[in-house]
Amino acid sequence: MTANEGTKREKRGRGLSVPVMMRLSDCAVRFLLAAVLAGAELMGGHALFALALVGVCEPGMEGLAALVGAALGYLSFRGVVEGLRYIAAAMMIYAVSLAMGEFELYHRRWFMPAVAAGAKSVLFGDLSYCGVADRQGRSFRRLGELYAPTGQVGFLATQRVDGKLVLAEAVKVLQQKAGSGS
Repeated sequence: MTANEGTKREKRGRGLSVPVMMRLSDCAVRFLLAAVLAGAELMGGHALFALALVGVCEPGMEGLAALVGAALGYLSFRGVVEGLRYIAAAMMIYAVSLAMGEFELYHRRWFMPAVAAGAKSVLFGDLSYCGVADRQGRSFRRLGELYAPTGQVGFLATQRVDGKLVLAEAVKVLQQKAGSGS
């Protein structure tokens, strides 16, 4: 047996490589975090943190792990009927993330606005005084004719919501320092 054959046998016996293990552990962390965040509530009982996690995860294995974790978390914490509403929202967010992932537009530096002098950049405080109300239920439309030439089917989802700050003193805005003249 040569030294090269011994090295090949050692590589075969190891199993998964380190990058694959790191990626799988990252998926597991996102799955568990999304499942736990599905139970966190704010602003009158809305559970938005898992939806936000699904939105910031990149489309792929990590995003899919967060989506599945959020779905199981919403079913566990919210029940079937309300859980399905959040799962539908999470699936829409993941679909948009998947569609936007193909475009290089949002990877550009100018896509996110820079924090400029005098800009209001952060809102913080007791956000329980922010009310969010559903004005209409969600509506879904199938757009088969629009994408018929390419053999695809599109979906359009809309929901009308409204918000109001009940107590202005409960929330503060961080305004950036005005620039110096030099």
